[in-house]
Amino acid sequence: LYISQGFLRAGDGHAQAGTGWYRYDIGTAQWHQLATLPVGLGYVFTASDDNGGILLLGGASDAGQHSQTNKIYRYDIASDSWTQATDSLPQAISGAAGCQVRPGQLALVGGYDPTHDTGTKNTWLLDLHTLKWRSLIDLTIGGSVLGAAACDGKGHLFLERGTNNPKVPTSDYWEMVVAPNIKIDN
Repeated sequence: LYISQGFLRAGDGHAQAGTGWYRYDIGTAQWHQLATLPVGLGYVFTASDDNGGILLLGGASDAGQHSQTNKIYRYDIASDSWTQATDSLPQAISGAAGCQVRPGQLALVGGYDPTHDTGTKNTWLLDLHTLKWRSLIDLTIGGSVLGAAACDGKGHLFLERGTNNPKVPTSDYWEMVVAPNIKIDN
């Protein structure tokens, strides 16, 4: 289990994210402090890169999510080190949900739109090997902020939207089906 530090002051939208990066060893019930993040970010999305590392996608440097990023960082587990990918997300994303819908493909759903104080409807498909993106059809039911997703690895993403805006949680649950062999060339 890997986690980032997040924010140290709850309820303060101006609080800045810390750079801590930690691993919990289930076998020994011990936490380990690892190489610090290249920049303090919260509301990030993390996923396996399918090559012995972890991708850290997007996030925001402030708890109010007004300073979002489109950067991608890769953590090398073996060397306990970070590098910034040369590729980036198609837009700044913070508070998104997602999972690996097929081998080598990650679907990312929603995120927070600070301009309109609502969840975004965007969905994206990422090739984990090339870090190239393709836009998928937008959510038709409103946005998703801080939702949760689970995938079966066979093209199905199950989404609990979290909230459409920061004040009202949603109570719905959706399934997204990603067709096989979608070409990703962006």
